[in-house]
Amino acid sequence: MMISRLRVHATGLCLLLAACSTSAQPARPPTAGDIVATVGRISVTLAEVDERALQMPAANFGNLKLSQALFEARRTALDEIIGNALLDQEAKARGVDRATLAEREIASKVAAVTDADVARARRLTRCARRSRRS
Repeated sequence: MMISRLRVHATGLCLLLAACSTSAQPARPPTAGDIVATVGRISVTLAEVDERALQMPAANFGNLKLSQALFEARRTALDEIIGNALLDQEAKARGVDRATLAEREIASKVAAVTDADVARARRLTRCARRSRRS
């Protein structure tokens, strides 16, 4: 009976300690060396993201609070870094450069703009302008 009580108390103590583990502690502020993404074998640090994010015009973020604008700038920068890394990896896997990969996967699949397309766009623009005036 005494041993079973001791086991119950030991189990309770373990659960209490687990609840007080570091994951329950307040988060530390991020540092420049923190890895924020991994693409294949490439690690992306917060410093790399911030280097790109802080080059973005503030006007891109409208009336957002500074903390929200920084978050959005970092998210956009990280998306660009990851996208570029994925393109580089795919190009390397296929044995081509990024421009050739883009040509094969994008440009070759997009229909060329014809003179008829341009003329139609001009007509539509003129019609839209006339309707705004009236």
